[in-house]
Amino acid sequence: MKNLFFIFFCLISELLLAQNIKNYTFSTDQNSALVDMSAGTNELIGTEKWLFSSDVTPLGFEFWFMGKRYTDFSVNCNGVLRFGKTKLIETGNSYSIAGNARLCLLGSTTRDEPSQNGSGFWKTSATGKVHYKIIGNAPNRKLVVEWKNLAINHVSKTEDATFQAILHETSPNTQNQTGGKIEMIYGKMNAAFAITNVRIGIGDGDFADRQAINLDTNPLTSRIVTETNDPPFAFAAGIINILNTKGENACRRFVFTPPNPNGVAQNLDFKCENSNIVLSWANSANNAVGSVLYVSSDGKNYSFMTQIQALTLTQANSQNLCFKVYAVTEGNLSELQTSGQICLTSSVGAQRKFSICEGKSVELSGQNDMTYEWFLKGISISKEQKIEAKEAGTYILESKNAKNCSIKDTFEVSIFSSDLIKITNQTSGGSCTSLGKTVLIADIPSNEKLTYQWQDEAGNNLASDSVLAVETAGLYKVLVSNSFCSASKSTNVSISTSVCCPAVIEVPNAFTPHNTPSNNVFQIKHENLVSYEIQIYNRWGILVFFSQDPEQGWEGNFQGSPAAADVYQVVIKYQSCNKGIVANKTYLTDLHLLE
Repeated sequence: MKNLFFIFFCLISELLLAQNIKNYTFSTDQNSALVDMSAGTNELIGTEKWLFSSDVTPLGFEFWFMGKRYTDFSVNCNGVLRFGKTKLIETGNSYSIAGNARLCLLGSTTRDEPSQNGSGFWKTSATGKVHYKIIGNAPNRKLVVEWKNLAINHVSKTEDATFQAILHETSPNTQNQTGGKIEMIYGKMNAAFAITNVRIGIGDGDFADRQAINLDTNPLTSRIVTETNDPPFAFAAGIINILNTKGENACRRFVFTPPNPNGVAQNLDFKCENSNIVLSWANSANNAVGSVLYVSSDGKNYSFMTQIQALTLTQANSQNLCFKVYAVTEGNLSELQTSGQICLTSSVGAQRKFSICEGKSVELSGQNDMTYEWFLKGISISKEQKIEAKEAGTYILESKNAKNCSIKDTFEVSIFSSDLIKITNQTSGGSCTSLGKTVLIADIPSNEKLTYQWQDEAGNNLASDSVLAVETAGLYKVLVSNSFCSASKSTNVSISTSVCCPAVIEVPNAFTPHNTPSNNVFQIKHENLVSYEIQIYNRWGILVFFSQDPEQGWEGNFQGSPAAADVYQVVIKYQSCNKGIVANKTYLTDLHLLE
């Protein structure tokens, strides 16, 4: 079966709009407070940096700006934040750089004459830095970036300005009325030197599509600007009254709020065309700039897949997938609708195994309300929903539902007979075995619960599991049963004495039988002994201990009394087998009996 190709396209109820900076509403107040950044922050730019940009950093959540999704940002010393995975340039000091989606909280294009070394470039002071943190919980998190104690003009030696950018999470999980909102909050604002060509605003990299804050008006306004009417605001040296905080909860704030979708994405559906699956839906938001698809392989954890307008996207896949669709504006998603989510089943259906008794059959069945075609050995055998399978083999069912989508089910059928049973002989111990022992193992491929019964040639029942250890040559039979039927198989076992294991003995050279609770019995360690005999003599040649049992130890007594502390002679005679040959061996050593 070929891989499925999922083709996505949306059926739009009304013409979708292109994103427009005019759709952001602007407001300002002077009764806000800076976010406390005294703890829990991550540094982006350290102290006394000039012409410096941070590395690209994860936002920590999704943020939509001008109808595009972003998950990363970077900043520089000049009060500029850029969205995306491309690092902001060090000299960036405006919102009007082509191809850069960005925020400019305080920038100036002033140049020093005649050196042209850029008095419009700010610097972090000796106590300054740029840092950030995420506050709140999903789906309403906020990214706070603070430019702390900037020196306005790179030659300034003072802590002139502190201001913050706050970005509100755009959530794909629930409607979030503040998603995509941008805040700019100003604290202490002082110009160490006079500055001109001051710029504050937002832009997406299109010179004709940005908003600047008009600081010359009262009340302050935000307007669409072009290169020819860029506001030439100027500040004299000293306090910047229009921005400077009037108190703890009296900070100047600028807010850019994207529109919420005035409709939803709904009626998500699918159908199949040949080997393709086609998704379709309706988007009723007439202020949307497109639709957004999120995908999941488990129906629980969704990730962004694509933003789509009137486009077509093809992706090869054949696993079970679930989708959610949303309408999207410049900065926010619509509320998820019940009909805006759907799960698709893979074209690879069930894989089942059946075992039948000889002479019997099993009923194989497809799902309801479909068309069917059964195949065995590549040959079509039926177009009914159910069939009776009487022979072993792989049965393939190709069925289609009302949406013309194909599902392939596989049924493995085996006949429970003696031909399935395999008996293997194994010798214990790996390369050698104890004399006269063989292990029989019965194996049968089955996912059912099986029972086993071994018998000898006289019909006596032996082990009742799949393994049998035997020491006598002869005919052995195993009876294997499932819930419905049984099968048996026999094997002849000839006990071989030509393979055996070399003996191993370890003999201690001292013990203390009379005065200590430990080490008070003389005893050897051994493996694979064919025969064994031990004799222990005192210094006068008198036999004080004798045994033919390697498990029996000497407790240090002689003729009913404790033997004297002395050196004793130990003689061990044993038989060892190697490569089928049994040999007599003698081991001699001294034994110290200690008080």
